Amino acid sequence: MFHMKLFRKLIRDKMPGILAKEGKTVKTRVLESDAEYFEWLRRKLLEEVQEIAEKPNDRMFLVERLAYLAEIEGIIAELRGITSEEITKRKKQIIAERGSFKKRLLLEP
Repeated sequence: MFHMKLFRKLIRDKMPGILAKEGKTVKTRVLESDAEYFEWLRRKLLEEVQEIAEKPNDRMFLVERLAYLAEIEGIIAELRGITSEEITKRKKQIIAERGSFKKRLLLEP
């Protein structure tokens, strides 16, 4: 019998089926409340950022994780009623007011 390390985390919709095809049994539940869903999205966001920090030079991995982050960002925005246009507009305002990170400036003590 195959034993899988189990831990609580937000998973993609098709993962239970994929794991079942591999002979693995998992238990899932639907996050009904927006507050709980938001909390698990927040945790997933941190998980993905941590994974990027651990493998910063693996280009394909980085592309995949950045795609994950973009998806999570979009879901969080949708959950909070924030449009991509609002985000883009605010990003442009911030860059106009404070600049961007493109000059690679590091504040030193």
